[in-house]
Amino acid sequence: MIGVDTNVLVRLVVTDDVAQQAAARARIAGAAAAGEGVFVTVVVVAELTWVLESVYGYGREAVAGVVEALLETAPFQVEDREAVLEAVAAFRGSQAGLSDHLVLSVSRANGALPVLTFDRKLASVPGCGAP
Repeated sequence: MIGVDTNVLVRLVVTDDVAQQAAARARIAGAAAAGEGVFVTVVVVAELTWVLESVYGYGREAVAGVVEALLETAPFQVEDREAVLEAVAAFRGSQAGLSDHLVLSVSRANGALPVLTFDRKLASVPGCGAP
């Protein structure tokens, strides 16, 4: 199994550097052809959502769609897959960011509730609150 950093996934999604996109696609395709998994950490998922929204102007639904596609596409293997699925579903019905929902979902999966935050949007989500 190989791992990927955020910038590799960004290149796969966004066509702003054709050479890097081609290199990323070729390596991922090679991994798939060899039956090799591509591991994506929760940190990379969080960074990916932030970059797509903040740098490339992706809307909430587009960001959710990218993460869902990542979860459903071989050879990608996403860390804490169930927590990421839960975060995407919650993100769709909330004003809080997807990375915020990832914090909550991973915390919940590890028995760490409530999540304390000064972020007003996240604090309004069940399972979170102000310190």
